[in-house]
Amino acid sequence: MNNDEWNDYLQKIAEKINSYPDCKEFFEALGEVTFQYKVIDKPEYSFYQEYTGLKMIVHPGTIEDPTVTHIMKFDVIRGVFAGTINPIDATAEGNYAIEGNMAKLLKASGLIPYIKKAHSEIS
Repeated sequence: MNNDEWNDYLQKIAEKINSYPDCKEFFEALGEVTFQYKVIDKPEYSFYQEYTGLKMIVHPGTIEDPTVTHIMKFDVIRGVFAGTINPIDATAEGNYAIEGNMAKLLKASGLIPYIKKAHSEIS
């Protein structure tokens, strides 16, 4: 997967998640937050998710002062999105690091099943 394909994939994931009726209330409860994903072995694949209180928007690159920063290798984030890697297990194994507002992170963990569902629908 090249960088353009990766960014296209991320946009499709966001579109799917934004289309799920259950996620509307979730976004309202989460509020405005930004999650940075730093891909250490492919920094050009890094991205951030902006939650507006109404939807999720995905942007390539990095942003200053995100609410939460996720740090991992590319195969780990791909596995998390595909549902083949549990981010909690990956963190315990030292393959996934998280910095920032843990309360917001825990609140956002309810999105994991929707990410897996979106992945399966677009793959």
